[in-house]
Amino acid sequence: MGVHKPEEIEEFGKHDLKVLSDMLADKPFFFGDEPTTLDVVSFAVLSQLHFISKDVNLPLRDFIPEAKEGKEGETEKKTEQESAETEKIEKELEKDKSDEKTEKVEENKEKEESK
Repeated sequence: MGVHKPEEIEEFGKHDLKVLSDMLADKPFFFGDEPTTLDVVSFAVLSQLHFISKDVNLPLRDFIPEAKEGKEGETEKKTEQESAETEKIEKELEKDKSDEKTEKVEENKEKEESK
């Protein structure tokens, strides 16, 4: 990238944002109703642009509304969906841990009874 002028680099970034926006279109995630690696990586990178202070001059952040064209609230919606998914996974892990503890207690009881 060292051979490109700052304006060209900015245009590359704007083009990439527009491509991602077009790929996403009106779908909740890039490849349907469930998040994939592309959704997670895109969210991680784009959220940094979205949440950086408005006091910082950042042309790509300022371009996001243009790239989104009617997709207002997508960042917040994805955050809520990903939070819900994370909570679901955490509950499943807790249930698995609880089931493992119950199994160990039952195994120990059986060992005690067999002595």
